[in-house]
Amino acid sequence: MKNKIMSKILGTFLSGLLILSPFSSEAILDFNTGNPVTLQNAATATGNGTAVDVRGYTVTNLLITISGTAATIVPEASPDNSTTWITLTCFDQTGASATSFSTTATNFRCNTTGYDHFRARISVCTSCTVTVKG
Repeated sequence: MKNKIMSKILGTFLSGLLILSPFSSEAILDFNTGNPVTLQNAATATGNGTAVDVRGYTVTNLLITISGTAATIVPEASPDNSTTWITLTCFDQTGASATSFSTTATNFRCNTTGYDHFRARISVCTSCTVTVKG
């Protein structure tokens, strides 16, 4: 069993990040800490957040935590090294799709095939605090 699990784990280094692919989902981990990459860190205003390199990976997982009055997070990917950003359709655990998120503590999977960078942009923030981890 251990060998079977280990054979499904892929690792590579991209832009200082260790990206692991356990089973069919992919988590983007910080190489130095081994923790999920933070795309928005307790943000209290609109903004692009941190863009991460996702070349060669098909799925990016997101854990979104929103508190406060209102916030909208838009998952975006770039095919041209962060010049152009395209809104992605992502899916939650039940298979429901969304192109923006406004709920708390939600897990989503976004298809990043063919893109080189990914970000979680905050487009609306009214008395909010937003954290997004990849």
